[in-house]
Amino acid sequence: MLAAVLALALALAPPAPADPGAAPSPGEPGGPADGAGALVEAGRFDEALARLGRSTAPEARFLRGLAQVGAGADEDALGALAGLEVDLPELADRIAWLRGRALAAIGLRIEALAALGAVAPGSLVAGPAALERARTLADAGDPAAA
Repeated sequence: MLAAVLALALALAPPAPADPGAAPSPGEPGGPADGAGALVEAGRFDEALARLGRSTAPEARFLRGLAQVGAGADEDALGALAGLEVDLPELADRIAWLRGRALAAIGLRIEALAALGAVAPGSLVAGPAALERARTLADAGDPAAA
């Protein structure tokens, strides 16, 4: 009987408070990605990068890559985006689009076209990926294919 009462008490008890010394996770308020997305959206790439710090959390790496592409730090963005599809498969199309933009910016057109070609036609970034693909083909001297 005592065991049943204790089990019921544990089941109904509120969750234990979070450890105040524990670091917040990347997406939580106070985490490395907190506010960085809004800064990227506002075009404040350097501030977003400072907010993200050196976090290796997948969400922070994605936002870092996005900010670095926006800031023109394309080689750094490629590092941030490397292998990220494994950790964030729901963002694979956006990662491919960003990778394609970064590769095109540093002149790796064939690799850029391959990355941009990985964006599915129904993706939210299919339009921007198609535009980047056309620009890359035009820059490569093939405006007819663009």
